[in-house]
Amino acid sequence: MYRKIIIFGLVALSIIGCSQRKMYSGKRFLMGTIVEVVSPYPEAIGIAFKEIERVENIFSIYRKDSPVAHLNKTGFLNTNFEITLLVEKSKRFYELTGGQFDITVGTLTKIWKQAFQENRIPNKAEIKNALALVGLDKVYIDRTNNSIMFNVKGMQIDFGAIAKGYAVDCAVKELKIKGIDSAIVNVGGNLYCLGSKSGQSWQIGLQHPRTKNKLFTTLKLKDLAVATSGDYEQYMEINKKRYSHIINPKTGYPVDNNVMSVTVIAKDAMTADAVGTCVFLLGKEKGTAVFNNYPGVEKIIVITKSDVQNN
Repeated sequence: MYRKIIIFGLVALSIIGCSQRKMYSGKRFLMGTIVEVVSPYPEAIGIAFKEIERVENIFSIYRKDSPVAHLNKTGFLNTNFEITLLVEKSKRFYELTGGQFDITVGTLTKIWKQAFQENRIPNKAEIKNALALVGLDKVYIDRTNNSIMFNVKGMQIDFGAIAKGYAVDCAVKELKIKGIDSAIVNVGGNLYCLGSKSGQSWQIGLQHPRTKNKLFTTLKLKDLAVATSGDYEQYMEINKKRYSHIINPKTGYPVDNNVMSVTVIAKDAMTADAVGTCVFLLGKEKGTAVFNNYPGVEKIIVITKSDVQNN
């Protein structure tokens, strides 16, 4: 039996092109991925990192003292505006996708993460037990008492498909407040291109989904966000079959369709982040049909296996 696990970096987009102004950049590991900030203003780096770290402290499932970790442990949380906002945004995507976009896949995600580390497929009993704990309709928001409660014991929320984009938006908002008008904030391939680069649009290279260090195409962006979801970011191969890290909450198994990557250009990073995952889950035809006219979405680029073969 052939078994191999390959973990690529989560940054599916690269910043390219020359600049007439000196650019400052910084990288940190936050929100479980590499965060990069590029700007002609050196102070922009610290401003963005501070805000992203603040968001991580709220939404991280790995920080024992985070509100979301507390919710997952107890099934109840006296919440704040930001957590309620992301739950409600997630519910909207949940409804639009017929339950395919579901942030209550926390238990399933943990099972598959462990399986990836052990180069194996979870057994059917594990999947069946985890599926019983999935369903955003089982999460209750009490606006009167400003709280969130799980209706099924053992449920776990994972904001991984939307929180990175939200963190980018929060960082960009802080940069604007501080008077920064030119920067890129990149949280694991979820980017926002603020302003211009020496008077010209930022150039972003879209990574080829099968050839490392090769660009599939180049995007020119100004005051727009871009995010990519794909089967090449984190995956494992068993008997030459590729298993993506993006889990279908209906089946309990990784998404298995003809889509290799989805790139979404939108007016805000949270929309780009979530819609990219939605389209990847739904597939090219159904996904683009649902979200082509979604508020804030500027463009959807879907790369299929046939596109790569013909490229």
